[in-house]
Amino acid sequence: MLYVDPASVDDADRLVALASDGLTAARRALPHLERMPADLSRHMPDLVRTLVRVIEARDVFSPVFQEAAIQFVEMTGELADADDDLLAAKTHVGDALEAVERVADIEAARRVVGQRR
Repeated sequence: MLYVDPASVDDADRLVALASDGLTAARRALPHLERMPADLSRHMPDLVRTLVRVIEARDVFSPVFQEAAIQFVEMTGELADADDDLLAAKTHVGDALEAVERVADIEAARRVVGQRR
C-alpha cells in the first residue's frame, strides 16, 4: 500500500486522478452494458450503443457521453433492480458521470478564480 500525503499532491495530479477514476468507472460499465437483457435494453438500444461506442473510445469527457449517461441513469432508475447487469451498468455509468462532472466543476472553478486574480 502506498500512502501519499494529500498535501504533497498538486492540483493537476488530483485532477488527472479524478479523470482517470471516471474513465475506469466507465470501462467497468462496458461488460454490463453489453450483457443487458434485450427486454430491458429494447427501449434504449441507441442509448446503450452510444454509451458503448463513447466509452470504448475513452471519450467520456464529451457532451455525447454526458447526455447519454444522464439519460441512461434516469431511464434505468426503477428498472435497475430487475437485473444485476443493469444495476451494475447504472452504478458504473453514474460513477463515471459524477467524476466527469466533478472535473468540469474544478475546471470552471479554476476559470472563476483565475478571472478574479
